[in-house]
Amino acid sequence: QVLNCTVGMVELPRGSDGVGPVVCRSGWRSEFSSAHVKRASKRSAAAPQASSMRSRPAKKRVIKGAVGLENLGNTCFMNSGLQCLCFTHALQKYFRHHRHIVAKDTSTPAGRLAAALCELFERHWGKPGLTETARHGPFAPQDVLKAIQQLNPIFAEYQQQDSQELLRFILDCLHEELRSEVPVEVPSWVQQSPVSESSTSTQKETSQQSSQETGQQTNGGSSVPSWSLCAGSDSAADDMGEITLPEPVIVSCSSDELSANSEACAESGAGPAPGSSPSTSPPTRITSIVSEVFQGRQVSSVRCLECGHTSRTVEPFFDLSVPIPNTPQESAAGEESAHASSSSRASPVSYGSGGWLNGLKLVGGFVKNLIGSDPHASEVIDCVRKYCQPELLTGREAYECDKCRTKRDAEKRYTIQQLPEVLCIHLKRFRCDGGWLTGTKNSKPVTVPTDEVLDLSDFVDPSVSSEGAQYQLYAFVQHIGSLGSGHYISYARHRKKNRWIEFDDSRVRECTVDEVREAEPYVLFFQRIPPEDAAPSRLDLREDRLSAVDQLPRLSDSGQEACSMQNLNGILERFVAPDVAFVSRRWYVRFTTMCQPGPIDNYLHVCPHRKLGAIDDSWCQQNFVPVSADLCAALIHEFGGGPVLSRLEKCTKCCDWIVAYNKRKEVEFELINKYDTKELGGKVGDHWYLVHNAWVNNWKRYVRSPKAVHIHHIKGPGKISNDRLFHRPDPAGPSVVKPNLRLRQDFAGVNAVVWSVLHYMHGGGPPICRQDLSLTSQEMPSEGHVLPEELKLQADQPSAGVSSLDRLGWRFVDGCQGDTDAFLSKQVVEVDAAGDKQVDVMPAANEAPAADGL
Repeated sequence: QVLNCTVGMVELPRGSDGVGPVVCRSGWRSEFSSAHVKRASKRSAAAPQASSMRSRPAKKRVIKGAVGLENLGNTCFMNSGLQCLCFTHALQKYFRHHRHIVAKDTSTPAGRLAAALCELFERHWGKPGLTETARHGPFAPQDVLKAIQQLNPIFAEYQQQDSQELLRFILDCLHEELRSEVPVEVPSWVQQSPVSESSTSTQKETSQQSSQETGQQTNGGSSVPSWSLCAGSDSAADDMGEITLPEPVIVSCSSDELSANSEACAESGAGPAPGSSPSTSPPTRITSIVSEVFQGRQVSSVRCLECGHTSRTVEPFFDLSVPIPNTPQESAAGEESAHASSSSRASPVSYGSGGWLNGLKLVGGFVKNLIGSDPHASEVIDCVRKYCQPELLTGREAYECDKCRTKRDAEKRYTIQQLPEVLCIHLKRFRCDGGWLTGTKNSKPVTVPTDEVLDLSDFVDPSVSSEGAQYQLYAFVQHIGSLGSGHYISYARHRKKNRWIEFDDSRVRECTVDEVREAEPYVLFFQRIPPEDAAPSRLDLREDRLSAVDQLPRLSDSGQEACSMQNLNGILERFVAPDVAFVSRRWYVRFTTMCQPGPIDNYLHVCPHRKLGAIDDSWCQQNFVPVSADLCAALIHEFGGGPVLSRLEKCTKCCDWIVAYNKRKEVEFELINKYDTKELGGKVGDHWYLVHNAWVNNWKRYVRSPKAVHIHHIKGPGKISNDRLFHRPDPAGPSVVKPNLRLRQDFAGVNAVVWSVLHYMHGGGPPICRQDLSLTSQEMPSEGHVLPEELKLQADQPSAGVSSLDRLGWRFVDGCQGDTDAFLSKQVVEVDAAGDKQVDVMPAANEAPAADGL
């Protein structure tokens, strides 16, 4: 049926899409779909009753996702890219289900951008009862635009910008805002025992058996399903979460050693840096929802044609910028000729005027539809093939061979080592060598693969398996016009309706497949297709979750069931059911949206005491979903990870640490705001204390951050690092101040009271006291600890043997992690000869450990 088109939304007559049969995919237990069958039978039984009711006019309902975006002034480049992000299933679902994490800090422009995208995704895909009024017109993404303009002033001029550059910028900001450090591999203690000590013996046996089997799969080297992340190269990933690319990993080897070292090249980013001492802590990597969805890795191989020496560089990517071949046969012919003769190099993309439709595109872009599609149009796979085909490096571009120690002709080519969940392909249509006035656009036609599968098996690096290299297009951005003047629109495939929708700012309409195929794509988004024998039924997991929710305690005496994880403060911590377990909501979203969900990451929320290291009940409930205990054991056996959580029990020791951390930060912020001023005169001291500026910047981020809810949120500035302002010209001589240090760039100045507060709460040093705000001014004697009156009063307020003043110091918060017993045990005292004076012999302040969480 044709959708009724309105401005800003698409409406569909009710009842036009019926409920289809339930299909249980092979390889999954059919008993988990029984609940869905019962629910479907209830709906079928209620259908005759509904038909007997008095006939009413058919109502129209709004289709989720079909929401237009208002043009706020040459913002079509932003609207088109945002629509593609809205149809990126894994991204938008994570944002909507983790709003408490994504939008927790709106004090920074990046945090406000994440919060604005949460609202945008909710307008597209939220529940009709919550957003029905909002969907009755186009949405104005003003908060998104404002945050982007604050982050990058280049987008604040309301001029036409490049959509691909904006998409990369948005993903970069989101990644930096949401990044976290996680272990590369599942910790070994996860396979030892389940977390909850109050679990029944049956649960213990089941979880231990599952954990042992998981440990054999992950650590023993036995085979695991190809769609599990623990079997891929992600487990060997290093700090590759940066969109701003880190230093590439370069591995050199001869042609004879290449095949033997290919596996080592694939895992070259996992180990410690060369020359570094091995660390006792397990290796970690930087990740975020952006890197989990969009990040892949490619290998740039350069082979010397004289000696055969090969250098391989592993580089992360978030999109592939591929050229457009002049003809569909060019890429294949170029690759064949490169294999046949090393003297043949790929010809550059022609930017001539032949076949260009830029002038006619300015009138509306309908000429292509009138004259029909180009029979010589290239496919997207041809563009990828041209990007990956060998290239001859000769002449000025000759390669400096490490083995020959001179410049040689070489062959360079790209292969893909790690396939992303969502593959973003950017077609190189614009060339701006001489600026915008003299730049050109390559309008050569590229067929949009609406139904075809994009198979990248031929371009996967030989060191890894090429299984699961098939993708399907779900959205793309089209540019209409020339380089200096044009317009952006986007197309997206509705996942449930299986229909293509065109988004032209606030105008939204359904379009045919032929219209989509004849569009001029610029940035394309492909979703990875899971293997048929490895794709479990996501619907079965949802139904099992609903069945597990039915077993949760009732909210009131009226018999209302706990149909959601909200408003259950304190109940789930005490509730233990032998048939219910909890899995991470983050993993649940990955399982229902991604081809490779990876191991169950419950261990990321568990503290070293094997409980939940969080202080807020709502945080525990928002980060976990209930499932049946049998299904949880089966999922751990299938995907690895864990451990089994039979109840959401908070750790009292970690709660004490979080309370002490938050209390110190609150008191510290109030005191610094009060005493960091010149208006108090001599009350704050007579001299200046200089502090390393990098530490001051870390302290500002720490003190302005939201309250810690989980132990992973505890990220203090560490000890004061004034030692970085000194150096030792003579190895045998004393340390002296570095020359040419500048105020506000290398160091900052504080008064005696502020220095005393910072030094008492964080430790470190040494104190640098000067008469003026300069390192070259006269050195003054330290005034000692000039604590404010507010802190002195707390010295006489003991609680459980520890005064309120001691609870604010670095020894208690950082050294003992808020543990009263540990603090009292470490506070060794000695009595002097008079017997009436106690001397604290705890470690000195300059030996304070950094408060960097776990």
